[in-house]
Amino acid sequence: MQNTITDWGFRLLILSLCISLLPQSPFNAYIGYVDAIPYLSYLNWFIPIDGILLVMQAWLQVVLIYCGYMVALRYSHALKGG
Repeated sequence: MQNTITDWGFRLLILSLCISLLPQSPFNAYIGYVDAIPYLSYLNWFIPIDGILLVMQAWLQVVLIYCGYMVALRYSHALKGG
């Protein structure tokens, strides 16, 4: 039992190291420009653009996690030979 917990801890450590090597978001530089758009707050009152973007971001993250999980399952199934 302890051996499997240690294995999972090592896997999480490797995963966190791989994630830390990824670059930061390229869109951070452009976020400040959105505040300078005139009448965006009025448009946002009718169409909640910020809410739509948050939902789209969450959806994209879930889809990417799912795709990564499916790729990992396919590779693990292929490595098992079946």
